[in-house]
Amino acid sequence: MDTMLSEEDYAKVAKEALHQYPIIWEKLVYLGMSDNVTFQVQTNDDNQKYLIKIHTSTISIHSKGNVASELIWLEALVKDTNLVVPAPVRNFQDDLVLRLLTSSERSTACQRIEN
Repeated sequence: MDTMLSEEDYAKVAKEALHQYPIIWEKLVYLGMSDNVTFQVQTNDDNQKYLIKIHTSTISIHSKGNVASELIWLEALVKDTNLVVPAPVRNFQDDLVLRLLTSSERSTACQRIEN
């Protein structure tokens, strides 16, 4: 059985992931854990609001492919409809999902979504 990472551990993963995205951030605010761990990403611009979600890949529905599929769908909704939905932000490698290895050697898939 895997040990749970602490909020501080997840914050370290989020901060590491944010270096791979085109955003200047100031602070992370822990919002909670359910199927994923979510942080609000605060910037110095109140009009730019972001979330970063961390999915542990030990849960099969959180595979990189499944998370990417959800984000591709959100991109299409943003582009092709008038619905107000979170807009995924691509990283510097033009990917929707960033895969990182945690200190406990469980890999995680991180995504960031603009609100």
